[in-house]
Amino acid sequence: MRAFRAVVLHVFIDTNVYLDFFRFGQDTLDALRKLATAIRDDHVKLWTTEQVRDELRRSREGRVDESLKALDELRPTSRMPSIARNLPGYQALEQARSAFDHQLSDARQELVEQFDDGKLAADLVLEELLSLTHTIPVSDEILEAARRRVDRGNPPGKKGSLGDAINWEALLSACKPKENLYLVTRDGDYGAHMDKERVSEFLVHEWRREKESEIKAYQRISSFTADVLPEIMLATEREKETRIGNLINSGSFEQTHRAIAALRQYSDFTEQQVADLLAAAASNSQIGWIARDDDVQAFYRRLLAVHGGNLDHAARERYDDLFADADADDDDDSAYTDASDYYVDDRDEW
Repeated sequence: MRAFRAVVLHVFIDTNVYLDFFRFGQDTLDALRKLATAIRDDHVKLWTTEQVRDELRRSREGRVDESLKALDELRPTSRMPSIARNLPGYQALEQARSAFDHQLSDARQELVEQFDDGKLAADLVLEELLSLTHTIPVSDEILEAARRRVDRGNPPGKKGSLGDAINWEALLSACKPKENLYLVTRDGDYGAHMDKERVSEFLVHEWRREKESEIKAYQRISSFTADVLPEIMLATEREKETRIGNLINSGSFEQTHRAIAALRQYSDFTEQQVADLLAAAASNSQIGWIARDDDVQAFYRRLLAVHGGNLDHAARERYDDLFADADADDDDDSAYTDASDYYVDDRDEW
């Protein structure tokens, strides 16, 4: 195996990873600005394609909409029980609920305005990074090569979707020989069947043949920076990954409850993190057996309320059943319609 070293790091970040920026907090986004500094200092050469830029423009609205749904889930939608109206502090409580609702509306409106103006925090970081990239145009030759690749069944890509094949052919056409490439993507079409953290052997051999160099893949921007650019500290994101790992690997009910408590402070999760959390609920009995405990159920029902639309029908029904109320009415047509009820008292943690 050739040593994986380069004076200048050649990096390609896929669309699905860029879209995660819209779920990152300000501290993580500020850390990612250091990547722009590394590019300006000629330590990194960041590649992109016209295909990636188009995909970002197409998908940005949907990704931001998911975050707005998460914000809407914070609203205290449940009515106060009549008996509470007799309490001395009832009016103060109602005023606090009303003030909180108005503040949420103001925050939502501000985010929508920033979205319309292209001024979200993630927009600004992406704009800075993409302004420094080497963008590969999608020529007719690249497009035809991508079609041939998909028609022949060669990775990356699948029937009916040329995006990954276009990006790969673009990189093959633009990158010079003997330049190692770091690939940051969650797309399984690039991954090996036995280990999605590794690049497909087909692509590894193709890259070696065409470029006489190596290719290495990462599924998360935090993993890439920790391994290759440790000076870029994505501390919050790595802490979140650790806590997700604690839940996935939970070996007892007590560990599950502790892991859930630690994760409740996060309001946004990336697509891959959501997939990992749901897979853990299905496969780890220490989660599944207590799926209807208040804290576990509330956490996952909120996750489904925001991200359930990305699941296929069968998977969504399966998770709805797993986290449904034990005493729910038979005619209740939504297992998580009232998920916000669980967060009235601790909404600041979300």
